[in-house]
Amino acid sequence: MHIEFETVKKSTGKRKELVLPEDTLEEYIGTWKIHTLSAQEGIDALDELITEKDEYKENPELITEAVFRKKMIEKATTKDGKPVTSINTEKIPNKLWQILTAANQKLNGLSNEEARFLLEPSASTKKQSTQQ
Repeated sequence: MHIEFETVKKSTGKRKELVLPEDTLEEYIGTWKIHTLSAQEGIDALDELITEKDEYKENPELITEAVFRKKMIEKATTKDGKPVTSINTEKIPNKLWQILTAANQKLNGLSNEEARFLLEPSASTKKQSTQQ
């Protein structure tokens, strides 16, 4: 499964286009595609973070959710058919970053509601724990 959209500076009237400001750098204009990651791709993303910086090798707990999310977005995203290897969060338009974040969360994340539902003990487990 994937989500695909185009970034443009002026609307062409097409479906699934994200209009960015006129002064947006050309590197952010094009066709973006975010795909569902396999478990191994997620594990690889974490491993890459740990090997990229010495501070993470020594203290992996320093990897914040935001840092991990950025790496997952990079792993799951292509632009104009080419893998996105690094996103400069100081230059990328926030509007584009927000849609990449939302698309990645939809395809590769678990909402709080889904987590609560799936991790809630089943009725038979609840019954057993009350009987003990």
